[in-house]
Amino acid sequence: MRGVSQDPERLDVPVDGGTLAAYRWPGDGPVVLAAPGITSNHRSWALVAAALDGAATLVAPDLRGRGRSNELPEPYTMAQNAR
Repeated sequence: MRGVSQDPERLDVPVDGGTLAAYRWPGDGPVVLAAPGITSNHRSWALVAAALDGAATLVAPDLRGRGRSNELPEPYTMAQNAR
């Protein structure tokens, strides 16, 4: 294993109402968007990123109202998160 960092790079994504925090674990393969559960945040994907061991670039957002995206305004629906 090449040893993936447990500390991903933060990406700030402009969205309606402010900035959505997303995190990237770099890799050499395809980019994989990993959506956390509705009550979770990007950290729930750290073990998956480590298991991928650089075989893919894993990107996981903190959904609206969660983690570092907690100051984004409602609605906190799945439809809004998908947008």
